[in-house]
Amino acid sequence: MAQRVTELLGKVVVSANSGERLGTVSDVLLDDTDHHLVGLIVRRGLMKSEHVLPSAAVQTFGRDTVVSRTAADLLSAKEWRARFPAAPVDVRTDD
Repeated sequence: MAQRVTELLGKVVVSANSGERLGTVSDVLLDDTDHHLVGLIVRRGLMKSEHVLPSAAVQTFGRDTVVSRTAADLLSAKEWRARFPAAPVDVRTDD
Protein backbone atom coordinates (compact mmCIF):
# COMPACT_ATOMS: atom_id res chain seq x y z
CA MET A 1 0.00 0.00 0.00
CA ALA A 2 1.32 3.44 -0.92
CA GLN A 3 1.77 6.25 1.59
CA ARG A 4 1.87 9.95 0.94
CA VAL A 5 5.04 11.75 1.91
CA THR A 6 3.00 13.99 4.20
CA GLU A 7 1.93 10.90 6.15
CA LEU A 8 5.59 10.21 7.01
CA LEU A 9 6.22 13.63 8.53
CA GLY A 10 6.07 13.55 12.32
CA LYS A 11 6.19 9.76 12.56
CA VAL A 12 8.36 8.29 15.30
CA VAL A 13 11.44 6.38 14.12
CA VAL A 14 12.42 3.34 16.21
CA SER A 15 15.22 0.80 16.05
CA ALA A 16 14.11 -2.77 15.31
CA ASN A 17 16.95 -4.39 17.22
CA SER A 18 16.67 -2.36 20.44
CA GLY A 19 13.25 -0.71 20.36
CA GLU A 20 14.98 2.63 21.03
CA ARG A 21 13.16 5.76 19.88
CA LEU A 22 15.51 7.49 17.44
CA GLY A 23 13.52 10.65 16.74
CA THR A 24 10.78 11.86 14.41
CA VAL A 25 10.68 12.27 10.64
CA SER A 26 10.95 15.96 9.75
CA ASP A 27 11.61 15.72 6.01
CA VAL A 28 12.17 13.35 3.11
CA LEU A 29 15.18 13.25 0.78
CA LEU A 30 14.56 12.46 -2.89
CA ASP A 31 17.13 11.89 -5.64
CA ASP A 32 17.36 14.81 -8.08
CA THR A 33 17.51 12.59 -11.13
CA ASP A 34 14.75 10.02 -10.79
CA HIS A 35 13.08 11.21 -7.57
CA HIS A 36 13.44 7.92 -5.66
CA LEU A 37 13.65 7.97 -1.88
CA VAL A 38 17.22 8.53 -0.67
CA GLY A 39 16.58 8.93 3.04
CA LEU A 40 14.62 10.51 5.83
CA ILE A 41 15.62 13.54 7.89
CA VAL A 42 15.14 12.58 11.54
CA ARG A 43 15.08 15.14 14.33
CA ARG A 44 16.30 13.91 17.67
CA GLY A 45 17.39 15.07 21.07
CA LEU A 46 16.71 18.20 23.07
CA MET A 47 18.46 20.38 20.51
CA LYS A 48 16.44 18.79 17.68
CA SER A 49 19.56 18.07 15.66
CA GLU A 50 18.97 16.60 12.22
CA HIS A 51 20.21 13.16 11.27
CA VAL A 52 19.70 11.10 8.13
CA LEU A 53 18.26 7.61 7.95
CA PRO A 54 19.26 6.21 4.54
CA SER A 55 16.39 4.53 2.73
CA ALA A 56 18.30 1.22 2.67
CA ALA A 57 18.22 1.23 6.49
CA VAL A 58 14.43 1.45 6.69
CA GLN A 59 13.01 -1.93 7.66
CA THR A 60 9.37 -0.90 7.35
CA PHE A 61 7.04 2.06 7.11
CA GLY A 62 4.36 1.30 9.67
CA ARG A 63 1.06 3.04 10.26
CA ASP A 64 2.40 4.91 13.31
CA THR A 65 6.16 4.45 13.11
CA VAL A 66 9.10 4.06 10.78
CA VAL A 67 11.31 1.14 11.79
CA SER A 68 15.06 1.29 11.22
CA ARG A 69 17.12 -1.91 11.24
CA THR A 70 19.46 -0.53 13.93
CA ALA A 71 20.18 2.74 15.71
CA ALA A 72 23.66 2.69 14.15
CA ASP A 73 22.09 3.24 10.73
CA LEU A 74 21.14 6.80 11.71
CA LEU A 75 23.83 9.19 10.43
CA SER A 76 24.71 12.67 11.65
CA ALA A 77 24.68 15.40 9.01
CA LYS A 78 28.47 15.34 8.96
CA GLU A 79 28.56 11.53 8.47
CA TRP A 80 25.94 11.81 5.69
CA ARG A 81 28.02 14.38 3.79
CA ALA A 82 31.18 12.29 4.22
CA ARG A 83 29.57 9.08 2.94
CA PHE A 84 27.52 10.69 0.18
CA PRO A 85 29.42 13.80 -0.95
CA ALA A 86 27.41 14.07 -4.18
CA ALA A 87 24.11 14.05 -2.31
CA PRO A 88 22.25 17.20 -3.33
CA VAL A 89 20.91 18.02 0.10
CA ASP A 90 21.72 20.48 2.80
CA VAL A 91 21.15 18.81 6.15
CA ARG A 92 21.52 21.21 9.04
CA THR A 93 24.17 20.37 11.56
CA ASP A 94 24.59 21.52 15.13
CA ASP A 95 28.31 20.56 15.17
